[in-house]
Amino acid sequence: MIYISYGVPKSASTFAYVVTKTILDAAGYNTVSLSVRAKGGRSRLNYIDPISWTAIERVRSEIGERSAVIKTHGAPDKQLESAIERGEILASAIVRDPRDIALSLVDHGERSRRAGVSDFANIYSAIDAVDLLDEQMRRLAKWTAGVKVLLLAYDQLCFDTETAVRRIIDHAGLSLTPATIVAALPNKEEVLQFNKGARNRYEAEMPSAIQEVFLRRYADFYRCFFDQQSPRCDSVDK
Repeated sequence: MIYISYGVPKSASTFAYVVTKTILDAAGYNTVSLSVRAKGGRSRLNYIDPISWTAIERVRSEIGERSAVIKTHGAPDKQLESAIERGEILASAIVRDPRDIALSLVDHGERSRRAGVSDFANIYSAIDAVDLLDEQMRRLAKWTAGVKVLLLAYDQLCFDTETAVRRIIDHAGLSLTPATIVAALPNKEEVLQFNKGARNRYEAEMPSAIQEVFLRRYADFYRCFFDQQSPRCDSVDK
């Protein structure tokens, strides 16, 4: 089994990767750590970006009958989209409020500047994050266009983890007890790239005028995933 965990940066994509890997390991799948050749670079965990059908074929040639969980911030190509819709590859995508993503990117940028590294080091304010978010929203749209990708809400994954675990188990067609999986997970603070892990940060940390910029810029996203009348909101199951 190959399971892809997609998330916009700072939307708990690493935690989702850890949760999914824990589930597959508990189910008896032999999940493996991929080589640099299979990943296409020296990345952390099983991170692959760009993600494509060619990349999946490279992974398959390495793992054979074994399984792998892949983390990505990239967008699928048409061949990969088709494989997911056929059920040949499983995938999930995380939905988080762009305002909170921007605030987490600001924090990450500050840490990077202190450490002298380049990851998001050019992001000093929430507005500085919009170019990155614009591109990531286009990528998210590709993941959410089909019906076979499991949509996970950030708040559910981080604060109602047992429900998120149950949904991943069901999506993968497995028979496991969610509480057992939750008990086996590391504390979120121990997960690489963990940020504050708080919900609705924007309420206390983002001025209303800046919030309005985000609400207007990503109006389609909010309408699709945060409007309680939207059928996609139901599929996220917040």
